[in-house]
Amino acid sequence: MFRMMITAVSLLATGPALALSCMVPNLAETYNRLNDAPDVYVLGLGTLSATEDLPPEQRDANGMGQPRTASFAFDGAFMSVNGLGLPRTVPVEVTTGCAASWCGTFPTEDQKHLVFLRQTSDTGFALEISACGGPMQSDPTEDQINAIKQCMRDGGCGPEQIEALSLF
Repeated sequence: MFRMMITAVSLLATGPALALSCMVPNLAETYNRLNDAPDVYVLGLGTLSATEDLPPEQRDANGMGQPRTASFAFDGAFMSVNGLGLPRTVPVEVTTGCAASWCGTFPTEDQKHLVFLRQTSDTGFALEISACGGPMQSDPTEDQINAIKQCMRDGGCGPEQIEALSLF
């Protein structure tokens, strides 16, 4: 009984100390993962702007975050092995996911993004942003853009591109 009480007290004491632990994002690793995914993704370089009021963050009765969805417009160009295509504007449904009380945030509208958009049959394109981020790089450098272009030409990212696209 005493051992059980110590265990229960230990679990209660460590609860608030638990924190979300995310892997350091790497666009090259994301490229490789999505390149092998059954869904179709396009890689775009441009801005994302909300086309409706963004829903406020919400918590359930236990304080856990709730996913949110909003309509955005992607204004930019899609990339291919030949480089950037013609400028275009397409609708994108952006969903933020949550892990316990931590939730993803909607894209910042005043930044350029290098973003993987999943093609959908109903809305055209979708972007899922988890509590740890999404398949995108905000304000990409020219070196990062060139590294991801090399991934496209090679059909995947190798160690050189993974190193070039590492944020740390």
